[in-house]
Amino acid sequence: MNERSLLLIGHPGHEFLLYGWVAQTRPIVCILTDGSGMMGTTRIAQSETVLKGLNAPIGPVWGESSDREFYQRILQCDHAFFAATRDRLADCILMHDITTVVSDAIEGYEPTHDICEALARGAVMLASRHAKAPIRHYLISILGNPGMAPLGDGPATVEIELLQEQIFRKRHAIATYATQAGNQLTREIQNAYDRYGIAAFDREYLFDAANNGWPLWHERFHSHAPHYESVGTAHVASGRVQVAITYSDHVAPISERLTDIPCAS
Repeated sequence: MNERSLLLIGHPGHEFLLYGWVAQTRPIVCILTDGSGMMGTTRIAQSETVLKGLNAPIGPVWGESSDREFYQRILQCDHAFFAATRDRLADCILMHDITTVVSDAIEGYEPTHDICEALARGAVMLASRHAKAPIRHYLISILGNPGMAPLGDGPATVEIELLQEQIFRKRHAIATYATQAGNQLTREIQNAYDRYGIAAFDREYLFDAANNGWPLWHERFHSHAPHYESVGTAHVASGRVQVAITYSDHVAPISERLTDIPCAS
């Protein structure tokens, strides 16, 4: 995969799931939020340092929103904001003749991840109307075993094997990043290692968005509510937030508008 690529992720730190791929392909990288979460401590500068060390250029969408601001945009169904972000990504794809776009996958765990997939899908659809060559869209699984498709069906479309030196550098970079980011990220990483084994992250995987993305999950969420709805309901009950993000009221309408791209005339 030597073509020019774009990586779009929801939060700083997701780049480590493709650390070796980023080092090999040097994609333009875009990140939707600053990773500040509920605690308000941004991680965007840490990710910028990591990516500069891998010679991966920073893209036009670069952590302008805090997580709180991004959630508020979702709650407001701020279609103008999300459409403008999609259009900036599409412009970047066309300006740099991008032929491979990789993004977070929709998995129903965190709404930013799900919106990220829809933004990438919409940007690819929009750019494809004027692109010189076909644009492929791949997903990375944020949850679970990295080698399993987001819906748990079928093998990865692309498998990236890392050299031993790259594996060492990746593990060291993750440990350093987590220590700087704080206890929560350290726990999340350790939980993933405990569950799947650290060796599971020594290979990297891309999944075809056509077989794993938003349209399939749209059907699933009609009968199985996404994880973030139960979390949001608990937060409302505890008084932490006043309104919870839901798939049907917020994420689905935004995703539908982002991917409602008319065919080129």
